[in-house]
Amino acid sequence: MSLNIGTKKASFILLSIPLLVVIAGCGKAQLEELQSELANERSANENLQKQLEEQKAEAQSAETAQLSKIQELESSLAKMQEREKGMYAQYLSKLSAKNKEVKKYKSAYLALKSQDQTEFSRLSKLMNEKNWDEASEGFKSFISAYPKSGFIEDARNEYARALNASRQEAAEREREEAAKREESLKSQIEKGELSPDQLRPYLIGKTPDQVRDFLGEPNSTYTGNKWRYTDKGLNPYSRVQNSLKIQFKNGVVTLIDYWGGY
Repeated sequence: MSLNIGTKKASFILLSIPLLVVIAGCGKAQLEELQSELANERSANENLQKQLEEQKAEAQSAETAQLSKIQELESSLAKMQEREKGMYAQYLSKLSAKNKEVKKYKSAYLALKSQDQTEFSRLSKLMNEKNWDEASEGFKSFISAYPKSGFIEDARNEYARALNASRQEAAEREREEAAKREESLKSQIEKGELSPDQLRPYLIGKTPDQVRDFLGEPNSTYTGNKWRYTDKGLNPYSRVQNSLKIQFKNGVVTLIDYWGGY
């Protein structure tokens, strides 16, 4: 656009030179005509200059608007970067806290693992010593205290084994104590130290063979259902030994008393 204006100005100057010559040789009418053309040319140049200024102003306005948009985008980008920095810092903080928590739980787990291993070893030693009662109670507590232990299955198996052994041992003790009580009872019966009342809990419901195990063979029998043992029943009042009567019905003892009363 500027090149066109310059060219037109140059053309105008070139045209002005011969016009001076023509004016000098022409009449007034021709001069006025030339002046009118010159005025028209100037008006066209002014309009052209005005259009150029308007286009320049529009271009500057567009450039300003574009620059403003760019600045706005740059500002938004800067804010976004700041938010990202804040979010990243927050993430690092949370990650650090999580790592501390993981270390804490890991430390607690290792301590717990060490505890359950120590406790399992102690209980295994009790098993080796055949201390069944204490071992069974210990494994029962172990299963409750360390449900996620690596020894939990072994602990359950050992608990069942210790409990079974403890019950067997208790049953064996009971049998031994019963045998001792029976021997003591037999000794007292042999010596005639027990009354019929004291004998009833042991003999009522017993078979003839079981009675023989306690009292031996009877001194005499009557109709097969009544047995007499001489001097086997103690009179608690007179402290004198009396004959003992054992009576059977339907194959078991139903009556124990003195023979013929006191």
